[in-house]
Amino acid sequence: MLEFNSYIIILILLNLVINQIIVYVWKSQIYLKLGLKQYEAIQRIHEQETPRLGGLVYIISLIIFAFSFKGNEMSSILKTALISLVPVFLIALKEDLFHNTKPKNRFIALIFSACLFFLIYSGPLPDLYNIPLVSKLLSFKSGIFMLLILGIITTANGMNLIDGVHGLCGFSALAILGALSFLAHTTSDHLIFELTFNLILLFLPFLIFNYPYGKIFLGDLGAYGLGFLLSVITIIFFGRHPDLTPWLAVLILSYPLMEASFSFTRRLLNQISVTQPDIAHMHLKLFYFLKRKKGLKKIANPLVAPLMIVIWLFPLLSILMAYQKENFVFILIGFFLLLYFSFWYLISNIRGKRGLFN
Repeated sequence: MLEFNSYIIILILLNLVINQIIVYVWKSQIYLKLGLKQYEAIQRIHEQETPRLGGLVYIISLIIFAFSFKGNEMSSILKTALISLVPVFLIALKEDLFHNTKPKNRFIALIFSACLFFLIYSGPLPDLYNIPLVSKLLSFKSGIFMLLILGIITTANGMNLIDGVHGLCGFSALAILGALSFLAHTTSDHLIFELTFNLILLFLPFLIFNYPYGKIFLGDLGAYGLGFLLSVITIIFFGRHPDLTPWLAVLILSYPLMEASFSFTRRLLNQISVTQPDIAHMHLKLFYFLKRKKGLKKIANPLVAPLMIVIWLFPLLSILMAYQKENFVFILIGFFLLLYFSFWYLISNIRGKRGLFN
């Protein structure tokens, strides 16, 4: 049974108020008097200076929420995830405030957070040894940890990469949380269902300010933090349910995993630094195409997320069909790859760039 905590309503209202205050501080340019700088980056597509502190508000609300319970298993899991997030919290917040953190430092912070999670978490981990192909890579004991750490880092980076237009990262996070909630409900895992349900509720205030007008963004802390939390909760869930194939986890996290993997490969093939930001991501290519269309310039940004709904909603829609059909999972993963590259090729064509990796 879902345990209701009255703090959730208070925190939702508090989130709305704090987000509004932050928006006012940036709109009135008070932030400049506080010694904060304007955000400058090649992937910036918004004209007005916009605060990147939505993630900070969300993470702080999760901290307060986790400690509002005493002796609760759900809060214990959330506390473990949030404590593990501390290295990322410190580095990413510095970037959101001062925009002077090297990508290498953020990557190192992610590694530290992922390792810290496995040092703290004592629960069961997903059984990867019975998976064809993957099991051969896990011939030594620490292999499973290396693979899971890689999954956490890839998911977190993927969420950060898709945090470029209004609503896209937020809607993707909701789709992933929705998929986990569905699996938790069907497996009668009340603990994970309660956790994901509350995470969704506390995330809604941010979305109100982020979509469609983009008054506040997640920032690196929000994007990395969300990716980290989503991946560790997925690991915890599948560790609790060894009867479910771990390939479902790949399906659930397919969009951020694919975005990070493809961006890494694309940059290698183009012989540019894998840490160097660019504007060749699918959502940015679509944005610039829409922006050049007469009558769409002002609404190009909020149009991207609904036009890409087949991509970010895919984890939730596919999990409804695949959770009891292990062989069907591979078909859906293959279908997502086809869908992703088809969408990419279509956008490249309409922009007059036929090279797949341009």
